[in-house]
Amino acid sequence: MAAGPKIRLVIDPGHGGEDPGAVDAATGLREADVTLRIAHVLKAILDTHPEFEAALTREADRTVTLQERTDIANARDAHLVSIHCNAAGDPQARGAEVWCFAETDPDGGESAGHRIARAIQERLVALGLHDRGVKVIYDRGSREYVARRLWVLWKTRRPSVLVECAFISNPEEARLLGDDLGGFKERLAVAIFEGLSASLLGEREPQPA
Repeated sequence: MAAGPKIRLVIDPGHGGEDPGAVDAATGLREADVTLRIAHVLKAILDTHPEFEAALTREADRTVTLQERTDIANARDAHLVSIHCNAAGDPQARGAEVWCFAETDPDGGESAGHRIARAIQERLVALGLHDRGVKVIYDRGSREYVARRLWVLWKTRRPSVLVECAFISNPEEARLLGDDLGGFKERLAVAIFEGLSASLLGEREPQPA
């Protein structure tokens, strides 16, 4: 079977350094630490599959600007996968959602970014997370919103996604995210990998190194 060209990915652990992201008030669990762990596991999985070439926007707890994150992805001509935890004022809010930005008309069929987002979302839901759906932002007067909220999707050249894995403001999901022995963060990384493989490899099956 022909190997085909490598698929370049940049894994972006959200927040970091001066920006902790969302913080669980009860335990002090920081979004920046959770996303970094998920990203490291995801990259380790990708590194075992020769079809992929993966890099991280940060490998430790340090500040990386949104512009720097997109610059890293664009310099590699890579898809960006930005990993986050959600938060809300309502502690009952729960579940997973994946965001993508599509230049195409919403009636014109599924974009590449939408396919990646849908494949990842399906696998996150298969873990038992509440399905909050795929959030597609179309280019219909929405650029100001995207610039404020989803810069990393707006400024990357390759189809990219932002994954909201679970709610750090939900007590049960925060417990899962903070349990280093329970394997939940690792299962999230596997789900994201499986979604990337399904959407980006086409007919190719992922091959171990």
